[in-house]
Amino acid sequence: MHEDQEREPARVRRSNETRVPALQAVAAACLLCGPAPGRAQDAIPLGEVRVEEDRANNAISQAPTRAPLDATQPTSVISGRFIQDNIPAQSDYGQIVGLSPSVFAIEQNGPGNAFSGQVSVRGFQDGFYNVTLDGIPFGDSNNYTHHTSSYFMNRDLGQVSVDRGPGTASTVGNATFGGTIALQSKAPAVRATLTPYASGGSFNTVLYGAQLDTGPLPGGGSAVFDGEHTESDGALTFAGAKRINLFAKAVQPLGPNTTLTVLGMYNTTDQYFARGASLAQIRAFGPSYAFSNDPQLQNYYKYNFNRSTSDFNYIGIRSQISEAWSVENKVYTYGYFLKGTRGIDVSNLSPATTVPGTVQNNLYRAFGDTLQIKRVIPSGDIKVGAWIENQSNGYSQANIDLARGGVLTPTRNGRPSPNPLDAFTYLDHEDLFTLQPYLEFDIQPLPGLTITPGIKYDYFQRSLNARVNAVNKGPAPGGPPLKDRKAYGAPLPAVTARYLINPDWAVYVQYAKGFLAPNLNYIQNADPSRTKVDPQQTNNYQVGTTYQTRALSISGDLYYIDFSNLIAMRNVGVNTIYFNQGAVDYYGIEAEATLAIGHGVSLYANGSGNVARNRATHQPIANAPEATAAGGVIYAQHGFNASLLDKWVGARYGDTNLKQGLTPFNQLDAALSYVVQRPSLPPVKLGVQLANLLDSRKVIAFDLYAGAKQTPLYYTQPGRSVFASVEIPL
Repeated sequence: MHEDQEREPARVRRSNETRVPALQAVAAACLLCGPAPGRAQDAIPLGEVRVEEDRANNAISQAPTRAPLDATQPTSVISGRFIQDNIPAQSDYGQIVGLSPSVFAIEQNGPGNAFSGQVSVRGFQDGFYNVTLDGIPFGDSNNYTHHTSSYFMNRDLGQVSVDRGPGTASTVGNATFGGTIALQSKAPAVRATLTPYASGGSFNTVLYGAQLDTGPLPGGGSAVFDGEHTESDGALTFAGAKRINLFAKAVQPLGPNTTLTVLGMYNTTDQYFARGASLAQIRAFGPSYAFSNDPQLQNYYKYNFNRSTSDFNYIGIRSQISEAWSVENKVYTYGYFLKGTRGIDVSNLSPATTVPGTVQNNLYRAFGDTLQIKRVIPSGDIKVGAWIENQSNGYSQANIDLARGGVLTPTRNGRPSPNPLDAFTYLDHEDLFTLQPYLEFDIQPLPGLTITPGIKYDYFQRSLNARVNAVNKGPAPGGPPLKDRKAYGAPLPAVTARYLINPDWAVYVQYAKGFLAPNLNYIQNADPSRTKVDPQQTNNYQVGTTYQTRALSISGDLYYIDFSNLIAMRNVGVNTIYFNQGAVDYYGIEAEATLAIGHGVSLYANGSGNVARNRATHQPIANAPEATAAGGVIYAQHGFNASLLDKWVGARYGDTNLKQGLTPFNQLDAALSYVVQRPSLPPVKLGVQLANLLDSRKVIAFDLYAGAKQTPLYYTQPGRSVFASVEIPL
């Protein structure tokens, strides 16, 4: 099995371990010699048919989300099979994780048509949890957030895990205390295959592309290449988007004990990005309202346009040096480049010949390395390693006149200025250096019991060189730039104990400290030397259990997070304001289960009760639902895969101080796919996904306060949609 291949459930793997080598041998024979005599009528080998029959009545394989039996913290794994059968092809990872316990995701413009308005985990917003690909953390250096639609398409993913805990000491990233959305890239297929595919549907959505799997290459390696184009008018008015995504991955053995992996991704996105609508606009024009077609208005769609490119690349090596020693290392780089314009107040529908707006440029490039050395000892093993990264970020934001082709509009003290720098709110360059060395032990003092103590040191160094910043509006002409450098660090101990009660049942308990350095906003002021902001720190406690058999996969957990010095954020106009909320308590209960009832049918349910409150005022934290739930039915047999799943999100506030109250909402989705067998040829796959079957159109999220009147803007549920797809392997 390749190093990054999707993990097959443990019990299924054991029951079929003698079939897999035979299947690989048959695949190799077919590749080299063509169909075997007397087997032309079989579209796939008999062993593979048996595996699919086994999965059809197996709760572990059927589960939309499940906790692995070897989990040491609350974890929901979403398989690549479920993603490709049930999630629209143009979706990003935000929609993929949305079904998980304690998670909700806002896809305000329809699947994949804009980066997600919100993805919340236990009430933690983006920037307070990690996102990784194959164990490599990535994100914006200024506030640790992510652009969900600027990276990986769902076809590029072998599986996705939502790890709702801080992990062990070897779990690296800027915000481990809030959990990790762990993306795992897909492995090359066993057979050489060219697979053209296409999909389309609601909102004039069209996607087409092709995937090439090389099969076995000289030297025992293999590779996969995927390229796709998608475009859509979007669920919101005049909010169209276009996207091109290229993905490649090669896995090559370098001798019997060493494997080299090379991965690359390149993405371009053009989109008219909507920032919500006021209640008055929603009442007047309907819940799909976003932009107008009037160039005299600030919400004219052509004035609110983003163009971005992004890439992600790594070279990884894994080597078993001896029976006792092994090493794994990944050297990587990723980048994000955005240019966007937008109106300052899109809630203002008063026509004007001068249309105020802003232009933003955000360009960053990161270089980093993850290293782990492992030593097996008689009672367990020792891991030592480090994550190191430097991200260089150039950012600017300037006031422009949108009606005059985006010319700068410099002002000082409310009057026009001859100095072009007076048009800028930000014009700066910043670097974020991160170093996280760690030491961790896996100790097995008793049969079935594994204790994992460890410690990590988290070090941040942030440097700023600003020609202009938001507070002092930049120096006078010829004046010195604003420069500052701040460093933060903390030791972060962690310990996990896991006990395997029997081959089907395990329990775990976990403690870990968390830490997050202040974001860039806290030194973007007139005198950063006087800024004294303590890092955000947490103590995380969790206990849970997992139970898995062919008939039932079930897990549950309790958690408590003692959070000191929570820094919250609020969007006001084109700016983001950060402020300190003090100490916060996060606690709750989570569970998920899949029951296989036979004949390919399984029942699924999950739920959570979540509390996130300010310790002093007892007021709830913004965007933290009081509960989530999901449930439905799954069917897989005789070439059919089908699901009917509903997700419910409880009441929450869109802003602090009990402002912008939001009512509960739910969304019922369905999917159906069928594999058409072809004599002597790979099977064709047909699919259809239906989102929001009940056409619920509620206001589901608060976005920002717009303009001088600070008019609240909101997101609504996209309406009912349907998407059809086809894959034709050649």
